[in-house]
Amino acid sequence: MYSNLIGKTRNVVVEFYMRSCSMRIAGKVNEVDEVFVEVLVWINNETGEFAADKETFAQAAAGAAGWRDDRILINIDDISVIA
Repeated sequence: MYSNLIGKTRNVVVEFYMRSCSMRIAGKVNEVDEVFVEVLVWINNETGEFAADKETFAQAAAGAAGWRDDRILINIDDISVIA
């Protein structure tokens, strides 16, 4: 059930709030199945931190210096909130 709801957010920038580490990660959902969500994220080259909000994600996607894009897998059970 959750994977169907998460699938509806495909290609929209959303913020994931993680249960295990209390992190917030902004990204676009590429693929989703019953266990994992594949998310396009932007990572700061200097600090290694993910773009944490939609504004930072938009700036990095627009070509801000010092950011690179990557894809990560997030376990659906580790997501507490999607905003």
